[in-house]
Amino acid sequence: MIRIAIVDDHNIFAEGLSFMFAGVEDMQVVAKCHDGKSFLELMETTEIDVVLLDISLPDIDGMQISETLGQKHPNCKVVTLTMHDEPSVVRKMTKKGAKAYLLKNTSKDELLAAIRTVNEGKAYYSPDIMRLMLEDDGKTKKVQRNSLRPRLTNREQEVLHHIGEGLTTQQIADKLFVTIKAVEFHRSSLLTKFGVQNTAALIKQAIEYELLL
Repeated sequence: MIRIAIVDDHNIFAEGLSFMFAGVEDMQVVAKCHDGKSFLELMETTEIDVVLLDISLPDIDGMQISETLGQKHPNCKVVTLTMHDEPSVVRKMTKKGAKAYLLKNTSKDELLAAIRTVNEGKAYYSPDIMRLMLEDDGKTKKVQRNSLRPRLTNREQEVLHHIGEGLTTQQIADKLFVTIKAVEFHRSSLLTKFGVQNTAALIKQAIEYELLL
């Protein structure tokens, strides 16, 4: 039997959540708390396997509670059940020890699956949360790429563009009305700025930085 505690300051939500477990044979709600202090006091006398924990509480926030549980009651697994869908909050809760992260609009089946998963010592994240995290990772990587992108002069950008088209040094010189030596100088400068040794690596890096399409 999985012993469950619900920690949420919205009484109606907590009561409704508790009622949902009626008829679930392998789970039992043994406590409902509406603030962090009463829950931590409860943990000193009651064995809880899984806590359904909101983040926003009137006294101690869910992150602090999760961290405290990890230090004093590591056998109690935290399932975050909240309205907060910001990727930064998900990461913080995970770092504080939460094993699962669900939004309050989750289905009963998904909630039960999360509880059973974390009770076995595994992590669980809803598909909605996983999608948010992947989208945020993509944005973060794009910002990182942009911050690392070499600063090019207008002429270097032109030379890079023509290199990407597969033109030879002579053809680039003819296109830009400059000498071969000038093109070779800009090519060398590009290799240095991108930190690569040859044209193939230069093109690959330029594509990754979205300087070539």
